[in-house]
Amino acid sequence: MRNRVKWVWMISILMVPVAWFIFHEHEKKIHGKAAEKNEVIWNLGLDDNSSNEFSSYPKQQTSVVAVPSNWSKQSNWKAIPKGMKRDVNPNIRLEFKLASIPKYGAELSFKIIQADKAVPQMAVWSNNTMVGMLQIAGVGKTSLSKTYKESYQVYIPKEFLRTGLNVLQLSAVRCMWCSEAEDSSLWWEWDYLKLAALEEPAKEPLHGRYVQMGTMVTEGDFGYTVNAIRHLPTVLKWLGIAYSGNVMRTAFWSDVEPHQWQESGLTYMQTLKDYNMRIVADYQNTAFKLTANQTLPDDIKRNIDQFFRKYGSYINYYEVDNEPGLFNRSKAVNLAIADYVNSIKPKHVLTISPGWAYWPTGGQPDGWERDAHQRMEIEQKTQLTNGHSYGLSYADDEGGSFKETLKILNDEHEGLAKQMLVTEMGANDSHTDNPDYGSSQPHASVFDRIMRAHIGFADVFLQHAAFFPEYGLFQDNFNWSTHDPVDTAAYPGINQENSRLKTYRRLALAYATHGAPLSYDYLNASSIANKKVYFRAVNTATLPLLPAKGATNKTLLNFVNFETSTQTMYVRVTMPEKGTYEGERIGAGKTFGLAKTNVQEVWAGPDLDLRVELGPGEAVQYILNKKIEK
Repeated sequence: MRNRVKWVWMISILMVPVAWFIFHEHEKKIHGKAAEKNEVIWNLGLDDNSSNEFSSYPKQQTSVVAVPSNWSKQSNWKAIPKGMKRDVNPNIRLEFKLASIPKYGAELSFKIIQADKAVPQMAVWSNNTMVGMLQIAGVGKTSLSKTYKESYQVYIPKEFLRTGLNVLQLSAVRCMWCSEAEDSSLWWEWDYLKLAALEEPAKEPLHGRYVQMGTMVTEGDFGYTVNAIRHLPTVLKWLGIAYSGNVMRTAFWSDVEPHQWQESGLTYMQTLKDYNMRIVADYQNTAFKLTANQTLPDDIKRNIDQFFRKYGSYINYYEVDNEPGLFNRSKAVNLAIADYVNSIKPKHVLTISPGWAYWPTGGQPDGWERDAHQRMEIEQKTQLTNGHSYGLSYADDEGGSFKETLKILNDEHEGLAKQMLVTEMGANDSHTDNPDYGSSQPHASVFDRIMRAHIGFADVFLQHAAFFPEYGLFQDNFNWSTHDPVDTAAYPGINQENSRLKTYRRLALAYATHGAPLSYDYLNASSIANKKVYFRAVNTATLPLLPAKGATNKTLLNFVNFETSTQTMYVRVTMPEKGTYEGERIGAGKTFGLAKTNVQEVWAGPDLDLRVELGPGEAVQYILNKKIEK
């Protein structure tokens, strides 16, 4: 059966439009696959999808590994653990020497070949300064017979390397609110560990994988109204996803009352483009029957044609359907929609499989959405896969989005056989974390865990909806017509726990702001030594242009505190140009008005010094642009 699935997948690859390959040319350059011309500083272990060459987990609080100078001639790797497990060997200290500092910094890479479903985290410090926090996906403790293999990368700026002795410390890290009860679930095994000197400037400050994030903003269920448009800038900036080429969902369903989106749909999409956001669109409702010869009715074709004529230049992805089994939809109709959209869409638009709910009943034929082989018929016709999940369902043995995807889209070597764009994920007020992990904030940690899981295995993922009862990131108990967006308030955490907005911001600022990394250093290096604090500074001017009108280029300066205590970060960052900058600072606050501060005329020569105090789990972002002199 496994060979049959691989054969079917090989056939489907031949059917994928050229657009998929064109679109991902940029992503391939920045996903951290070290270019062959990069000089390998050292490589530990064999690239053979096995950890057999290493030793078992040693019972040591800190394992010290001195990288041999003749590493390339080594054949015995038993001095190195096969991975990490927090309750056995929570820390590894890698010691090595550099004769000179790489001009463009370095990249540390791992191939993880097994990990627990709990989403273990690996923090990385270079000479006592944190340079990354990896979110590791795995299917350990599930019934899936396959394993999930994935490569992760960490960009190490040259400022945190030195001539002579260098130390990289790796640590297995608990969830922010979890106790030692979680420790036995924080484990992984690796295939190899490698450090390479970058031969050109980094395209991204990677620490893990290249991911994009998003959500959906509507007035009511599908109201893409002028009121929703007024709230878009607030949502995009407060979430921390504006300007970076992240993704938003526009469900312009054909059966929805026209006044809810048709009058303002174009303005809505243009507003997203102004903030450099990609768009995934839904349109054609699939509650219809095919003709006698099993083709789309002419009126359905006209509907789709009209949609692409009006909006095709704005959208980047088209979603074939939404939870087809749950809503009793036909597989044959889904196949016909995919075929037709592929035949008429612009080249820059990619098709996405339906937002699978993996429903065990319903649809035609009954239960087809839960059947991996029937889903595969759709997957052969789309460029990206999909899959909805809530709470901890991503790892469910039956119907879990991660496991169901692996059943058909795992090439048994690395990652998924095609990219994954998740149009719905998140948690509601009733979801709680696995009690085995001992979280003191079970509602907050379940949302944190599902977000981190998607950082580990998905390429793009969208929280269900920014404004939505019990699921949302923001409160929606206001009059949309009169409400001032500056008064938008965070949806409060359950039982005084951290809010979903706070978690979303922390992870978005750490992983989903994109562009060329800016040079920086800490002016209080001793205070933040070995602390889980992370600074991410990017210039969005290096991002590829999106279809339709482009956004203003921004410099994004992100301060992220993964600690459970207050931390101060004092940073000197080199801005893209010398001059005066202005913009906004967005930090903690119950409303957007309280969280946002205007930044006026700060001088960068081109160095800029910023001191930020962050509470536990907080994140602060500066959104700056160079002031245009009149």
